[in-house]
Amino acid sequence: MKYHTEKFSIITNQLIFSLIITALCLILLMSIIDVVWNYNTELETLNNNLNNIPLAYVDIITHSLWIFDDKQLENSVQSINNLAGVFYVSISTSEGKVISSGNKIEGEFESFEYDLNYFYVDKDINLGKLLVYYQLPGFRRIILDNLIQIIIRVGFIVALILVVVFILVNYFIARPISNLAMLIEGRSDYSPIEYSRKRIFKKYDEIDFLVAAFNRTFKKIRDEILEKEENEIKLINSVKEKNILISEVHHRVKNNLQIILSLLNLQKNETDSIEDALNASINRIRAMSEVHEQLYNSSDLTNISMYSYLNSFIGNISEFSTTTTIKMVPGNNDIQVPLDTAIPLGLIINELILNSLKYAFPDGGGIVEVEILENSKKYSRIRVLDNGIGIKSEDELRHSSKLGFHIIESLINQIEGEIEISSDIGLSVIISLPL
Repeated sequence: MKYHTEKFSIITNQLIFSLIITALCLILLMSIIDVVWNYNTELETLNNNLNNIPLAYVDIITHSLWIFDDKQLENSVQSINNLAGVFYVSISTSEGKVISSGNKIEGEFESFEYDLNYFYVDKDINLGKLLVYYQLPGFRRIILDNLIQIIIRVGFIVALILVVVFILVNYFIARPISNLAMLIEGRSDYSPIEYSRKRIFKKYDEIDFLVAAFNRTFKKIRDEILEKEENEIKLINSVKEKNILISEVHHRVKNNLQIILSLLNLQKNETDSIEDALNASINRIRAMSEVHEQLYNSSDLTNISMYSYLNSFIGNISEFSTTTTIKMVPGNNDIQVPLDTAIPLGLIINELILNSLKYAFPDGGGIVEVEILENSKKYSRIRVLDNGIGIKSEDELRHSSKLGFHIIESLINQIEGEIEISSDIGLSVIISLPL
């Protein structure tokens, strides 16, 4: 919806229409009240005048008749005729003489008579009759006589009030809301609204509360948009990462199968029994499989936690040793290595454990420990230690014809690592990986 700057806003136009309807209703209502008030006023005045005639005029008229004062009679008749509501007055004497004032009119009218008696020598002498014609006030006549004045008077008052109301409502409500609507329309980035305006009181009013409500809503929208964008970035990165992994998985499977094939070819040249050869091959394949198992259960598809990997792998390989204890030394040290390093490293540790199981304990028993050491300045380190018979020198192990150590040296070169051998107590082999 587009908001256009107009002379008056939609609210103002609706307000004008409503005020016009209200003004007409008020004019009609106040006009009716004015007419009723005028009617009651005229009726009250007429009743007062009629009630005042016997008190103010009858005695004067009777006395004027007694002394034959025609001038006074004419003045009295004229005075009564001038009273509001009276339109004709006549005095009929006992001698047949009539003195009157006014004109008889057609239509509805009322009249009353007064006997004109003069008290003389202990008796009332009838001198004639006073006849008064009057007309009750009517709504139609009041409306016709005063309609224009009523409309002008009432209309002016109502118009003045409504104009003031219109100006105040337009200034304090309609215009601020219209300006706020245009301001909100320009907030395509849902940034906070700063709406300053003139006000009588410094306290916040409903417009300020409305602005605050919009700002809270905009903040929620911005947060949702930001969260959505972050999620989209995560999804894009995840898809890219998975695509890379999928493209690499074929290469890695091929390499793993090649490693297995090479190990089997080397193993067949050994003089070990078939059972030992199969167990060695199973352990080597399990070492490789465990890497993929750890990767599958991890949220990070690029790196492997060596502590978690070794802990799980040692638990599996322990099943093949009934007399020797193989354990992971607990600690807070851990190494995160990429998949291409984890598989050779796992095979190296597997060969070192198998070597200890085969040669370190000729009388049975013993302990083999695997521990992740603290990092040095340039290397991450893992130690495989047994408490067996050890070796006479490092050359004895390095120049051995045994398959296990040849595999270890080949894999150490593959990961560009180093190996440190000592035999103070049993055999200790430390594998160093460049950071």
